[in-house]
Amino acid sequence: MNTNLISAAEMGDTDGVKALLDKNADVNAKDSNGLTALMWAAWNGHLDTIKLLLDKGADVNARDHEGATALMMAAKKGYNNSVKALLEKGADLDARTDEGFTALMWAALNGHIEVIKTLLEKGADVNVKANNGSTALTMAAMTKHADIVQLLKEAGAKE
Repeated sequence: MNTNLISAAEMGDTDGVKALLDKNADVNAKDSNGLTALMWAAWNGHLDTIKLLLDKGADVNARDHEGATALMMAAKKGYNNSVKALLEKGADLDARTDEGFTALMWAALNGHIEVIKTLLEKGADVNVKANNGSTALTMAAMTKHADIVQLLKEAGAKE
């Protein structure tokens, strides 16, 4: 049943997710990579499914085998409404993967300026460094996202 829950969340089948949760599927069950239904819904931008899972008690700060959270996944893919929903339910804004990456870094690396604006508005640490020394600013510069470089500098990012 838990595998079905994860699959339904991955596909954005909100009705299927609800039916499985009503049959006592574990809302925080993980697949072989440590991903929960919430993480899969976040990765694929299924906002209604995200909201349902959160309302049913999904752990907003659960981590996969690499330390990533649902917030990081939504930020990496650019799903700003999903990012907002996760933050509203207490997602750790500055959580770091095992390699030290944050949601802000993933958004900067992938050019998602609206997500970056949301994260900055909520108080994301603009100068946190990953284990390799990279920051959101260096990642945005490396991937040639000049508008994001400017935004991060305006938010106090140090070179």
